[in-house]
Amino acid sequence: MVQTLVDQLGRRLTLAVPPRRIVSLCPSTTETLFALGAGDRVVGRTTYCRHPKEAIDTLPSIGGTKTVDEQRLRALKPDLILSVREENDEQQIDALSHDLPILILDPVDVASALNGIRLIGAALGREQDADELAEAIASAFRTLPRLDGYRAAYLIWRKPFMAAGAGTYINDVMAHLGLENAAPKTDRYPAVDAQALAANPPHFLFAASEPFPFADKHLPELQRLAPTARIVLVDGEMFGWHGVRMLKAARYFEQHVPLWNSALEQTSGKEDGR
Repeated sequence: MVQTLVDQLGRRLTLAVPPRRIVSLCPSTTETLFALGAGDRVVGRTTYCRHPKEAIDTLPSIGGTKTVDEQRLRALKPDLILSVREENDEQQIDALSHDLPILILDPVDVASALNGIRLIGAALGREQDADELAEAIASAFRTLPRLDGYRAAYLIWRKPFMAAGAGTYINDVMAHLGLENAAPKTDRYPAVDAQALAANPPHFLFAASEPFPFADKHLPELQRLAPTARIVLVDGEMFGWHGVRMLKAARYFEQHVPLWNSALEQTSGKEDGR
């Protein structure tokens, strides 16, 4: 038995129902597969997949998200491969798609992330579980505490400093918190310096734990980058991971947003959000 699905890039894909040998090429989708009760069908993952830890450690790796080892991947004989447009190498995925069943997700905002969960559920034959998870996340995001009236820049990289800009999932998460994105609107992930941020000075400068692992030792240079901003070290998974991790993100924001709000009453420094 087979089914035909349309992925988030508009590609039609014919799949076996239900798929029995699934490879996930993105950490957040790997975690979501387990959350939807399909962990026993996952046969491969990337080196960056880390949740749920007790299960991940027993699964073979097919390389990095952008450096998939084709030989290892094919050896697993997958009947479904889950890819995320922004996380995987476009040329490699295009080449593999000629003869492998790849379902591509494209979560550019909260709404498309929720649709991605439902799409995974449809591929797995677990539509009800996926709908329930998506609705639980949507409900949690509707009642998030907010930081209305404040601007923030969210750093993902150092040397050069790069921020999450318009059109990214992180940007929409910030919008759900009531924040205006202070990053330049020149690119989805623009390079930033002190001059660029001074043009629209942020109240908060969020420095993420991934992909670059910002830490206490970077605080002095971060304060120089945005002298008037409150520097906040944040958990990158909470802002950047879609799928089931969004439930934990909602709890994280419920706990930390009030702290960040009250921290603005203090002088420059940091409120560690991890």
